Amino acid sequence: MDKTYKITIAGLERELVVCKVNESFSIAAFILFGDVEMTVACAKELLALAPPYDIIITAEAKGIPLAYEMARQGGNSDYIVARKVIKVYMSDVFTVEVQSMTTRNKQSLHIDGDEAERMKGKRVLIVDDVISTGESLNALEVLVNEAGGLVAGKMAVLAEGDAKARDDIIYLEYLPLLSPEGLPLVQDDALLENSMGENASDARYVENKAFWDRIGKIEELNVVIGLNKVDGQKELYEKTLMEMTQEYEESAARLMAYLDSEDLEMFHAEITIMRECLSNVGATELSALAFDLEIAAASDDEMFCIEQLPAFLEDLDYLFDQLKEAFLLM
Repeated sequence: MDKTYKITIAGLERELVVCKVNESFSIAAFILFGDVEMTVACAKELLALAPPYDIIITAEAKGIPLAYEMARQGGNSDYIVARKVIKVYMSDVFTVEVQSMTTRNKQSLHIDGDEAERMKGKRVLIVDDVISTGESLNALEVLVNEAGGLVAGKMAVLAEGDAKARDDIIYLEYLPLLSPEGLPLVQDDALLENSMGENASDARYVENKAFWDRIGKIEELNVVIGLNKVDGQKELYEKTLMEMTQEYEESAARLMAYLDSEDLEMFHAEITIMRECLSNVGATELSALAFDLEIAAASDDEMFCIEQLPAFLEDLDYLFDQLKEAFLLM
């Protein structure tokens, strides 16, 4: 009888078959193909966490059901699949090599010129079923960049092994690497908390409940997304918010100075950093506005930046005024 690993994802429990990779470890095989219930549930949960985007891309083949269902539920009419083999109907092909944990040899991912054109200047959401080594994710990111698109976010149903520690992905559940016997090689944080009781981070959360209650009510801030970015580490998320609150006025001043001096190159660099910071803390709407300014600066559209920057900075001031009040409660 095959060994299995039990996991709950999007409220659904599944027994994943344990597959041996080598003498040192095994993995639990998560397959969306044929599991409509799981695909629909995961797509719904990921969309609730997704940053603003224009189009979805995934890699052939296991991510296809998820990309399709996210596009369907999200009301998008388009998604892109990076193919493992160049088809006869593909022209002006972009190619990137990739090595994933579940394939023994290097493979390639390809998109054609029409797909690249659909991504050009657009916010592209990269999705996959499982992120492990991150090679497939990196290959997709290269394809997006080469096509002239901007990566809006990177999402997966599961983060496997060391991918759990990444701060640039959004995922639903952690999937540990397993021993040949099917046991987690590293104890899951949830199991650790159950066995040891309240940890230091949770204790800090209780002490600063007023702070967390306050930021939870800030409409411009999606705390769930922000915490997901730092793997649920509340203290790290709090530190990130504090650093941004202390530095945003200088960043805003630099933006205005660069625009006054007509230095769109430096303006683009500054707004890019700001967009990434806003995205990382879950300020998705402000991040989307920053993205529009980023695109405009990259396109030398100075007039758009002049017209839109004041309103953006006003919204930014409002967010950080609320954060300042929240930190005063600590």
